[in-house]
Amino acid sequence: LFAGEEVTVYRLEESSPMNLDKSMSSWSQRGMAAMIQVLSQEEMDGGLRRAMKVICTWSENDVLKLGQVFIVKSFLPEVVQTWQKIFHDGTVLHLCLRKIG
Repeated sequence: LFAGEEVTVYRLEESSPMNLDKSMSSWSQRGMAAMIQVLSQEEMDGGLRRAMKVICTWSENDVLKLGQVFIVKSFLPEVVQTWQKIFHDGTVLHLCLRKIG
């Protein structure tokens, strides 16, 4: 029995892994399925984001290790919805840039 919530995991890939100075990073085109179970969660950044401590209960092609604990950070759904009203198509990009900046 697989407990938890199904998620899709994407890997960050390098175009030239042997020469990182000239390499470009990009997200894998195809994600792999995994099941995670939330162990705990808390709000961060004044309620804009949340951090969840999760454990992997199953994953496709061992993309995540069974039983390994991860910290997942994400924007709250209300924040994403507000940003979608402003930036429409580029919501994810703008939220990522906000985090980097």
